[in-house]
Amino acid sequence: MMSGMRGWRNLTLLAVVAAIVCGCSARDDVQPDFTSTDSGIEGHLVATTSVGGKVTVAGAARGTVNVATADKNRQVARVDTDPNGNFEIHLRPGKYFVYTEPADGMLYGRTVAVAPRQMTDLELHLPPQ
Repeated sequence: MMSGMRGWRNLTLLAVVAAIVCGCSARDDVQPDFTSTDSGIEGHLVATTSVGGKVTVAGAARGTVNVATADKNRQVARVDTDPNGNFEIHLRPGKYFVYTEPADGMLYGRTVAVAPRQMTDLELHLPPQ
């Protein structure tokens, strides 16, 4: 009877760990009111460096890209980049504020216009490290 209880406890523990791992995988959340099949934003997140006051792209960065309404009052999407910093978010046409939040807690982004039936290209820069 005791070994059966340990088996169930181990199985339950395994299920909890699997749920946590799945919850930590890449997200691609877009609120239903804003989703589209043929328009949106695609691009990549890049790290930057500053040498002598000149900011240059250092390479791809992993992170989470957020999208809010242009007035920044409502977050409408959130997606994690792939290992190369690439992301794709399908959105209805309109203006959006696309941003990321590095460790310093500041918002880094810009307003982007999404046209009907087009994917808007975007290179989103993190601040120099």
